[in-house]
Amino acid sequence: MKIHINEDPLYKETEITINCSRLSPDIERLISMLRVLDLKLTGKKDGQTFILDASKVLYIDTADKKTFFYTQNDVYETSLRLYELEEQLEAMDFLSAPDELCRKYNEGNTITILAKDGQTVRLSNSPEQAERIAGFFLRDNVAAIHSSEPNLENVFIKLTGKELDR
Repeated sequence: MKIHINEDPLYKETEITINCSRLSPDIERLISMLRVLDLKLTGKKDGQTFILDASKVLYIDTADKKTFFYTQNDVYETSLRLYELEEQLEAMDFLSAPDELCRKYNEGNTITILAKDGQTVRLSNSPEQAERIAGFFLRDNVAAIHSSEPNLENVFIKLTGKELDR
């Protein structure tokens, strides 16, 4: 692949031309990434409106009939509906409905109970274990409980093969 850059202050707009023998999946992905660079989203946070690069969006979600997009450090509310955001961001790697995705990729599907009496018990998250799990609560013997669901970052890496930018 050859890359040529012609810099001239007379150019009013950046123009990219791709010369190729055929349009491959790699070239289509490159074109999608280039289009994303120009995409901006408007979101509100703390009563202020922000214009952000869409490439900073990690995932989108809805709650209480409102739509939010999440960046590395912040959450923004948008007036767009979930499907409208998904359409705008379809060229990007992003996650929609993160809670569902985390449950979907919960390969272990276990519950770990840290009991007040010091024992740690790992049980399958299944109807067969429901009575045993309930027993810990009925005896007021639960200090903490954890599920084996992966966090959103691990699901993102599994789906995209990419680490999050830090």
